[in-house]
Order: sequence, then structure tokens, then C-alpha cells
Amino acid sequence: FRTPEEIEQETQAQFRAERDKLLVEADIEINKLVDLGLDSTEWRVYRQELRDSTLTWVLPSKPEGAE
Repeated sequence: FRTPEEIEQETQAQFRAERDKLLVEADIEINKLVDLGLDSTEWRVYRQELRDSTLTWVLPSKPEGAE
């Protein structure tokens, strides 16, 4: 039997794992854009929204045109 606190901790850990994966992806996309001399603003905003997502526990949408 798991307590509600344990369930919440597990849910938050799963959320953070998914968010961390998306942060790595965002970093790669930003680096690609910078290397090509293109504007990385949308991806930088998305990356910050990912970092802030533990305040709301909602993942932001990827920038337009992203997979």
C-alpha cells in the first residue's frame, strides 16, 4: 500500500524524467540553430518554460514546426 504522498512523489519523479528528456532535446535544437546562424528564440523560450514547468506540473508545447 502506498500513501498519497508516495504516489505524488512518484508522479513528480516521472514528470521530471520526461521534462529532463525534453530539456536535452531543446538544448540540441538550440545548438543546431546557433551553429547554423538561425534564430533560436522560440526554442530558448520553450526551454525556460520546461524549466518552470514544475511550478504548474504541465509540460509546454514545443515550438511550431518541431516534431
